This record gives sequence, C-alpha cells and structure tokens, in this order.
Amino acid sequence: MIELSPWKKLALVVLLLFIVHCSLFVVDLFRADAFFNTGEKMQRYGLYEVAAGYYQRAINHNSREPRYHRELAAVLARLGMTDRAAGEAEIAYDLNPKNSLTIRSLISTYVDLASIDSRYLARAEELIAEAVDQQPTNPQLYYEQALIFLKAEKDEEAARALQKSLELKPDYQKARELLESSQHNPN
Repeated sequence: MIELSPWKKLALVVLLLFIVHCSLFVVDLFRADAFFNTGEKMQRYGLYEVAAGYYQRAINHNSREPRYHRELAAVLARLGMTDRAAGEAEIAYDLNPKNSLTIRSLISTYVDLASIDSRYLARAEELIAEAVDQQPTNPQLYYEQALIFLKAEKDEEAARALQKSLELKPDYQKARELLESSQHNPN
C-alpha cells in the first residue's frame, strides 16, 4: 500500500470535491434543459400554466439562461400576469441585450402585454427601435415596427416604417397592403 503525505491527501480530497462539484453542475444544466424542453411542449399544446411551472423549474436550475426567462415571460403574458411577465422579460433582456432573437421574442411579449395594459406598448416600441438599429436592412422589422406604431395610433410613424420596408423590399406584399389600407382608412 502506498503511503501519501498529508498534503497529497488534502490535494486528493480537494480534487475529488472539485470533480463532484463539476458533476453536480453539469447535472443541474441537464435538468434545466429537460424542464425547459418539457415547458416548450406544454406551451405548444396551449397548457400555459403547466409550461410556466416547467420554465420556472428550469430557471431554478440555471437562472443565467435568457431563453428560459424569455419563454416564461411569454407564457406569463398569455396568462395575463403582466407584472411578473414584464419582470421575466427584463431579466432575459439584461442577460443578453444584444441578441436579436431575444429582442424579437420580447417585442412579441410586450405587444401581448400591451393588449392587457397599454403602458407596455412603449417598451415594445423601444425594443423594435433597437432591433431596427441592429438590423437596418431587414424589411420585416420595419413592418413589425409599423404594426406597433399602428397599435399606438402613431399613423405617420407607421407609414414611414412601411415605406422604409418597401424601399428595402419593393415586392413586400404585406407591407404594401398595410400601407394602402392605413392610407385609405385613417383613424
């Protein structure tokens, strides 16, 4: 039998503790993803309360993943839980403020929230402006911006956004139809 010095024994114990800690960390990440994936399935079936529970469990295992907060915000908005949804949306944004997927998803969440409480429309406008700044050649973003402006009854801004969308993509039929519709039916 090999005799180890006290320092080597201590080093071995520290190494084993480190390995156990890393293993538990990996297991936590795996469990978080499993809960998230189950939440996505529940959300697809329209089981928003159940999905919210799974998303929360995912967050409990990995609170640094913005998509977990982003999807929890979306289902909470659908459930009419406006303040909590907005809180989760802001956590997602703070975790990854430059990610275009996060921003576009949060825009939809804030538009959903605005249908319940109009004060959230301003945040949707801020986020769509940020998305447009990040991708100034994306005609769909200008179209989406126009939709938000129309909800906010900002017809001139909506028309400018639609014109920019058509300037970037002249055959963008949805933008053309919306522009013509808004010009023929002013509020």
